Amino acid sequence: MELIQTRQPQTHEYEAREWIKARLESKCYLSFCIEELYDTENGDPKSEQPQVIGLCGGTILPEIGYIFRPAVWGRGYAQEALKGFIKFYWDTFPEGHPMIANAEDRKYLMAVTGPPDESPTAAASIAVLKKCGFDYWKEQKEADSLGPGERDIMLPVWRRWGPGYSTENLRDK
Repeated sequence: MELIQTRQPQTHEYEAREWIKARLESKCYLSFCIEELYDTENGDPKSEQPQVIGLCGGTILPEIGYIFRPAVWGRGYAQEALKGFIKFYWDTFPEGHPMIANAEDRKYLMAVTGPPDESPTAAASIAVLKKCGFDYWKEQKEADSLGPGERDIMLPVWRRWGPGYSTENLRDK
């Protein structure tokens, strides 16, 4: 997945610290730092320490996402990290995260990508999501304040049902 930025980034350290603090104090924030481990057989002796290459997890559950350094794109890290996160999440919260207020929203994880026609990395993100069991769900309107003048953009939303849930069995209930 890519960084979908529809607002201007924080330009003051205080604002950035407040944004980070709000995420860390949220009971619906569950993210992990991804490190690339040093390869002792083929590694570069200059980088014997693990290197942070990205993040993966839930910023406001049930929405999840990931972001990686461009230098490691195309190596399968996003798919590996997302599959690991999904397994961890459902193993830890078989009924969905208890802090998600709406019980129906506990039955799935969702992800938002950039618009495929405007985003050069959206196709790769969509491929990762599909390989991890996500299906296209709907479009979501977001305010885009980065371009000239404010405008609304439609972003694709992807959903992956938790164990025991699917569109079919929810219709029967």
